[in-house]
Amino acid sequence: MIPRGDVRKIVDAADAAGAADFALGILLQFEFGLRPVDIRGNWLAIGQNDAAMGGIVRNGTRWQDGLTWDMVAEDYTGFSKVISKTAKSIPEPQHFDLSHNAEIRSRLRLPGNCGRVGPVIRSRHYIHPSASPDEYLKLSMEPSLPYTDSGWRQAWNRYRDAAWLSKEFRVSDLRASAITEAKNLGATTETLRDIAVHMSSKTTERYMRDRSDNANKVVKLRSAK
Repeated sequence: MIPRGDVRKIVDAADAAGAADFALGILLQFEFGLRPVDIRGNWLAIGQNDAAMGGIVRNGTRWQDGLTWDMVAEDYTGFSKVISKTAKSIPEPQHFDLSHNAEIRSRLRLPGNCGRVGPVIRSRHYIHPSASPDEYLKLSMEPSLPYTDSGWRQAWNRYRDAAWLSKEFRVSDLRASAITEAKNLGATTETLRDIAVHMSSKTTERYMRDRSDNANKVVKLRSAK
């Protein structure tokens, strides 16, 4: 398990390097117990039958599954997203409440995010937190693409090492750490299941609403730590 304080150190190291998008992505992963792919997205090979589908394309691959601005509420109070791993059995989006996380809301409101178009998390590096609003906007609007899987892991390793933390801490551990923290705070087995989005394909629309409510109650509990 990665302690909350050590996650904070990695976020701070990313901020110090100007990797604002990466810092935001790590916070979203940890606070909501999400897999990396549901934040940074994934690059998948383009087949012959879908070559003309459009989207963000690079070197024969197309980006998908990540968090996009159309999923984020206009007032930044939450976002709704279909969980990639269970998309076939649970096609309904899950709602994630941001009302108890002022830091994530403020990061989403940064000047460079005003366009609210396309992926929320892109590989925009070296924007120092002390940059003026004009400097931030100029740098953040430079052409950039979403992270690759390897790029995300490399960034994690870089900022983890910059924070002088154990090399055993992997970015894939964030999800388990979030769920473990919730368990230690007294979350029930059923609520932990809802956070992890582990359920059958027979889930009803009503049950989907209950699942989001359960998960967000735990996010509120964890944010009060």
